[in-house]
Amino acid sequence: MKLYRLGVKKDMIWEVINEFGKRGLAHFLDLNAEESPMNLPYTNAIKECEYAEKRLNYLRDQCIKHRVEVKAPPTVSGMQEVFERYARGREKAESMIREHIQDEIRSAEKHCQEQNEKVKKTQDTYEQLKQSHAVFTMADQQMPELGRDKLGGAPGEGEGQNQALLDGVVDITHIAGVVAQEDIERLKRLIFRSTKGKSYVRTTEYFDPSPISTEKKTPRSVYIITFWEGKQIRDKIEKICDSFNGQRFVLPPRDQLPAQIKQVDGYIQDARANFDATRTNLRDQLVAFNAPEDRGLERDDDYVSSIYIYKLFIAKEKAIFRTINMMRLRPGAEQFIGYFWCPVVDFPQVERIVMDSRFSNAIEPVKIA
Repeated sequence: MKLYRLGVKKDMIWEVINEFGKRGLAHFLDLNAEESPMNLPYTNAIKECEYAEKRLNYLRDQCIKHRVEVKAPPTVSGMQEVFERYARGREKAESMIREHIQDEIRSAEKHCQEQNEKVKKTQDTYEQLKQSHAVFTMADQQMPELGRDKLGGAPGEGEGQNQALLDGVVDITHIAGVVAQEDIERLKRLIFRSTKGKSYVRTTEYFDPSPISTEKKTPRSVYIITFWEGKQIRDKIEKICDSFNGQRFVLPPRDQLPAQIKQVDGYIQDARANFDATRTNLRDQLVAFNAPEDRGLERDDDYVSSIYIYKLFIAKEKAIFRTINMMRLRPGAEQFIGYFWCPVVDFPQVERIVMDSRFSNAIEPVKIA
């Protein structure tokens, strides 16, 4: 093992270090260990590679979520040939395709995020419609009279908890919504205390037989609050209901409920179709991005997903830039100087790199330090 000195012109440094990396025979010393990273020439390029890696991890997770096959290479030994084939398919030198790959990754991430946002909005709309359907259905089934009707009766009629509403003729109204099941009892207590017993709460469990998502949801219940109409008491009840994690809905008059339920049914079908179409579009885009044949590569039984091709290429780029940052840029000479350890028996391979016709006049003769 001996220490050698390497001098390379700036415009060929990437190609030379790439050749050293292919052979894996050199261990470079860091000549800039005391320098601030911000003063090194390829710090920004390394940061761009790290951003690209984060975007690729996000796209990989999205592929897994949407059941798009992501196949890693069994080994990395044959990936250099894949990189070269990719560059030929793009009619670019291997040293020039990094920006192209990063642009493609950014574009794919942006589209994926936009589609996910659409999926989320469509899912929220669908679930809100399903909840409103449950509220209207409960009202249609359990409430004989809705709206601002007159409820009259003599003392002693009706349920005991409704006695305050049945004393004489009163103007009643309703507030309805959906709230977490674990909050129902607390909601009832707060409503009863704030209205001094001049209200009652009907509840039933909310269950969606055809959920749009497989994500685990908090169990919820539908509630309908009947109370003596008045601005002050309404404001109190609405404030209490809004303090819970749930949704309030405006109940139509009793005779309009069947038509409202039918209309909401149509909205639910449209929202579900929109959700399925948006999610299918997102999956198709992930499949296209992940398909190796769309990038000048071939698909066979041993194919590797484009995501992993990009991940390995970006990792290689980052390693090259970090190695260059270990070398000293000679002021005014546009030349990088570096020192590396190499086994003596392997030094002939280093000499072959120096003698390569591509690097003529770009590399100084390698010397023992």
